[in-house]
This record gives sequence, C-alpha cells and structure tokens, in this order.
Amino acid sequence: EKPRAGVDAGDHPPITPVRCADQSQLQDLDWKIYQFITQNFLATISKPAKYKVVKAEFIIGPEFFELSGKQMVSSGFLEITPWLSSSQDVELPDIKQGVEYEINSIEIKEGKTTSPGYLTESDLISCMEANEIGTDASIPTHIKNIIDRGYVKVNTKKGRSLVPTNLGMALGRAYCEI
Repeated sequence: EKPRAGVDAGDHPPITPVRCADQSQLQDLDWKIYQFITQNFLATISKPAKYKVVKAEFIIGPEFFELSGKQMVSSGFLEITPWLSSSQDVELPDIKQGVEYEINSIEIKEGKTTSPGYLTESDLISCMEANEIGTDASIPTHIKNIIDRGYVKVNTKKGRSLVPTNLGMALGRAYCEI
C-alpha cells in the first residue's frame, strides 16, 4: 500500500535498525543516533496521522472571507516521532452552516509571502518521476549533466539544493521564449 502523503525520494533505501540495543550498550551520541533511526523506522510502518479539516466561508458586508483549520483525530506515526507534528494546527470553534454569528473582534495581520525554496536533488528526482522525464537509470545522469554544464550549483548547506546559476537562469528564460 502506497502512503497517502509524504514523498518517496527513490534515491536510497532507508536506514533501518538491525538489532535491539539499550542505552547501557552505547555511548551518548551513538544512543541518540540509534533512537532516531529506530523511531523513524517504526514511524514508516505505523498508521498515518489523521486530521479533521474544517473550512468555513462567510460574508461580512460586501466582503467574502474564508477560514480553515484542522484538528488531529488520530496521532498515528506522530506518537513515535512527535517532532514531525505541525505546530501550525488551528482548531476552529464548532461552526454550523446557515447560522448567523456576531463578530467579537477584528484583527489585521500584515505579512509578506516568500518564494518557495530551491529544489533539492531528491525533489527534482520526484518531479522528474511524476512527469515521466527519464528513467530510474537516466535521471541521475540528467541531474549530473545540469550540474556539470554549470546550469545549477549544489548548495550542500541546504540539503543539497540546486541553485540556478546565471547561465541556468538565462537558459530557462530563453526556453520560455521559444
């Protein structure tokens, strides 16, 4: 059964624990690494986390607004890997369709959008597979070619993200004009 969410990077098998150990058998750092690997392995074979998603659309005067939030129903694999849980969960009050509500307060928040980060090699592999570009054997060669030809540079400080060079940007713009 394929997971409903998440990404199969396809670039290597996961690291798995090969035997049971306890803290007395390992040094501090080794124990932490063992725990991390074991917890991640167990999470991959655990049930998914389930959420109840609520979306409300409403009108105030002439303006249309939308509100959404989610509430965890079942923690699933997050029991084992709580650090993966999103702190952005927004629990909404019980809202009924067709009921008029009184406005208690109004708050305006100012913010700026940010552009998405650069693709990592793993992200690019997933995109190529999803769009049926290349084969399992040729995809690494294609990625190596764009690096070797100077279209992108690999930023190892940010999870091996592929940062376009000036040449790569110019090539991308030229393709758009063709």
